[in-house]
Amino acid sequence: MRRSRLVVPLLALALGASACGGSGGSGSGGSSGGGKDAALAPAAVVRAASATSTKAGSSKFELDSSTVVQGQPLTIKGAGLFDYGARKGSLTLTLPIGTVQQRVVDGKVYLALSQDPGHFYALPLDQVQGTSLGGSTDPSASFAQLSAVEDGATKVGTEKVRGEDTTHYRGTLDVKKALSTTDATAKQIAAATLGRAGVDELPFDAWIDSAGRLRRYVQVLEVPAGPTTGGQPVKSTTTLELFDFGTKVDVVAPPASQIKDGAPLLAALKRQSAAVSGSGG
Repeated sequence: MRRSRLVVPLLALALGASACGGSGGSGSGGSSGGGKDAALAPAAVVRAASATSTKAGSSKFELDSSTVVQGQPLTIKGAGLFDYGARKGSLTLTLPIGTVQQRVVDGKVYLALSQDPGHFYALPLDQVQGTSLGGSTDPSASFAQLSAVEDGATKVGTEKVRGEDTTHYRGTLDVKKALSTTDATAKQIAAATLGRAGVDELPFDAWIDSAGRLRRYVQVLEVPAGPTTGGQPVKSTTTLELFDFGTKVDVVAPPASQIKDGAPLLAALKRQSAAVSGSGG
């Protein structure tokens, strides 16, 4: 019974994570954006921001996701840091039902739930990436999608984000292109999230600094009504902010005495993914 109760917060996390997109890609293009390459078309600047941001090595990040799930509001706030090259980092998520601490290191995801303090549930990273939780394992989740920006993107103006000068762009993502052009890891995660959302395009806003790095990214996901949404449409808005590029990331696995088997949680995530696939949504 105790393990079954622990599945509940993880499923809530998974629902919120589905708004965060796919993981870990390099995007397309190598040109930096913002004011540095003003001659580039807005779409080209945004596409290039993916690779430029990950090449920065690491960053801190914050996210804010607001979703209505089966008629009920679900707000998720998170803060963490990530090393894009080593693929390791940490994230603390605050949900209405509690707090989730997450560590990604050595090919595993370790989850600590507020309902079971002092313990971490270990899940294989490669298996988690095929579920809706996968998008939360790497903040470059949204970056990979930027390679699929449609040509109609526009420049909105210049604005400051956390005191930094940025250029604000707006446009839409081609979901099918995002699923076909990202790398293997990104494709697996995007298929588990965007591929099951039943949408063709996603509107976004992106704020890019003079070095071509993404500073703020806002994505809106609207899912049509269906069996997995309680017969109601779902709208989710996620905001991701990146800052302190190049920050040192010291993340280690929890002590062995604190680690528990995460198989029940992983099984719940896979059941959820299978249910969504079976519904056609």
